[in-house]
Amino acid sequence: MTASRHQLVCDAAARGKYAPLYRHLLSAHPGREWRTTFGEVESILGFRLPGSARLHRPWWSNSKKGSGHSHALAWQAAGWRTREVDIEAETLVFAHGERRLLTSNVKDFRRYGERIELFALARGHAARLVMEDLAKEAKAE
Repeated sequence: MTASRHQLVCDAAARGKYAPLYRHLLSAHPGREWRTTFGEVESILGFRLPGSARLHRPWWSNSKKGSGHSHALAWQAAGWRTREVDIEAETLVFAHGERRLLTSNVKDFRRYGERIELFALARGHAARLVMEDLAKEAKAE
């Protein structure tokens, strides 16, 4: 059985130099975006970013279809894209990329207090989404 290109890209991201960022983005940010600093990214990676990350905006560019540099591969394989990169302030936003989940794809869900976990299929791959229960807030308004 041949692995899909997407699976090969994910495997490469999970083993590469920027794997700590890949794992962090997969697990730690259930929201639609993550505003962060270069320093925080370095803390997650466990090493300093190269000088080019602080000098050249293109270092933070997104690439197409899993090609390009290993650092971009790390965030894109996890389903994120970069935007609002401010080289001077050393800040950026990671935003969820093009992954979309249709409610018809939801196969199961579990409720843990105010947290809901959805288990779904998105583009043939299993996905786990964690959402906060907003129903309580809606009733309060």
